[in-house]
Amino acid sequence: MSFQSFYFLGFWSVMSVLMRYLQGQSKIWTLLLGGAFLYGSFRPAYLLVLLTLVLWDYSWAILMAKQHGRRRRFCFWVGLLANLLLLMSFKYMPFLTAQINVLLDTNFFWPKWVLPVGLSFHTFQGIAYLTDVYKGRFVPEKGFQYYALYILFYPQLMAGPVERPQNLLPQLHQLGLHKPSHQQFERGLLLMTWGFFKKLAIADLLGRLAEPVFENPQAAVGFPLLLALLCFTVQIYADFSGYTHIARGTAHTLGVRLSQNFLFPYSALSLTDFWQRWHTSLSSWFRIYVYLPLGGNHKGQARRALNVLLTFALSGFWHGANWNFLLWGLWHGAWLILEKHIPLNSVPLFLRRIYVGFVVFYGWIFFRITDFEAIWHCSTHWFRGLRHSTPLFLATLEGVLAYQWAVAMLLTSLLFALESSAFRKRLGYTILKKPFWWIFSLLLLLALFGQLSQTQQNFIYFEF
Repeated sequence: MSFQSFYFLGFWSVMSVLMRYLQGQSKIWTLLLGGAFLYGSFRPAYLLVLLTLVLWDYSWAILMAKQHGRRRRFCFWVGLLANLLLLMSFKYMPFLTAQINVLLDTNFFWPKWVLPVGLSFHTFQGIAYLTDVYKGRFVPEKGFQYYALYILFYPQLMAGPVERPQNLLPQLHQLGLHKPSHQQFERGLLLMTWGFFKKLAIADLLGRLAEPVFENPQAAVGFPLLLALLCFTVQIYADFSGYTHIARGTAHTLGVRLSQNFLFPYSALSLTDFWQRWHTSLSSWFRIYVYLPLGGNHKGQARRALNVLLTFALSGFWHGANWNFLLWGLWHGAWLILEKHIPLNSVPLFLRRIYVGFVVFYGWIFFRITDFEAIWHCSTHWFRGLRHSTPLFLATLEGVLAYQWAVAMLLTSLLFALESSAFRKRLGYTILKKPFWWIFSLLLLLALFGQLSQTQQNFIYFEF
């Protein structure tokens, strides 16, 4: 059951009505059963995988909290490895087996299972929970239904945000005590509508326009290749931030606040600033649970550089079991290390934006394309022959294709205009105070340029 389908809207409507009338534990169990139903609608068998993970982390945290010293540390590492082994068996073992076979000329076999939706996010939330219990930052949850809902909370079930237990579990305890206000429901509905607009009217359109190039990137040179990469740069932002808006809006209608996750990242003035704005829940997870345990920046410049590279290499590999994702992570890690030696505060703002834009834009080549030869072609040919390829491409624009490109440019401009700091300062409060006019306007735009159906492209981060 995809978020961008009428089935999900029907599911959300039923759950919203039930949450208005149910009270106490009945609300918790209804949300839990609803999350299980939603997850099982993708592949019923994988609901058992997720429930096994939930039961393991819940029980193991309680056991670990009763231990001390070496036993406590042993319990923590066993719990951590169990989560990582589950993720590896589904996501990484086919890739690692293939690499071993190439290096050692062997013929090992590992079955390539379909990755359960959101498993990477679920294991990270489980690891955060076990780690915080081990460190004494969080008391283990006694109520199984609350911990299960922490993992199976349906608004964030598919692709996050990755929530720490300190943020989400206390809110879940309050769900049975209070009803969401009308203001919370209105703001949640506005967030959902904005998310659907970004996904269906912008991201999917840009994806369809760029897909012919990415199906055979080595056949493209110059302007068409540059345009496809620009499309993906906007597409992945509109797609994933659109999902986050839907998730946050859905949770908001229930009275729960999820992490914002995107803070207008393409307006960043440094790469450090970009990673404090892009997918903030995941960036924060890697900082707290990987970078800081490695030593952070407290063990000298050389160790800090190594820690940054390791953290971003793991972050890249988390996105997919392929060398291109590792390369994408190392690309960003290397620039972050270099940035510490650049006096950016003395650089004009427009040059800083060009610098961040170049690093991020170029990095998306490694993220979008998996074949190394195609990556090299795109890295070296998107700026070649621009003078000749531009008029040739423009000459092909006619009819429906020209209309689609015009709409894509218009909606992309509208997206960045509405998310600009000037717009937020002038009209942000007005929108929140009277949201229904904006909801109506966005729905009208969706009716004109978007399509809500099962045939739409799935969210990009559902793959991870």
